Amino acid sequence: MYLKNFKNSTFKKIIFILGVLVFELLFHIPANLHSEDTGFKYFKNYSYIEYDHQPQNWGIAQAKNRIIYVANQGGVLEFDGVSWRVIR
Repeated sequence: MYLKNFKNSTFKKIIFILGVLVFELLFHIPANLHSEDTGFKYFKNYSYIEYDHQPQNWGIAQAKNRIIYVANQGGVLEFDGVSWRVIR
């Protein structure tokens, strides 16, 4: 009798644990896997051919006026969002 109750209660625990795992796999985990549509939508990578200068860049900074400065192997590049200018 004790063995029958032990098997029955152990079986119920296993079924409960499996049910919780299936619930987590089906409903909780996929909800956390999608990405948000916020943030950096407008990235554009420029090749050195596009900005017509040396290919190696060492650093980048953005000023308060939103102009981007890039420390390049051959000078400082200035980008205003439209065109590149070289500061030697």
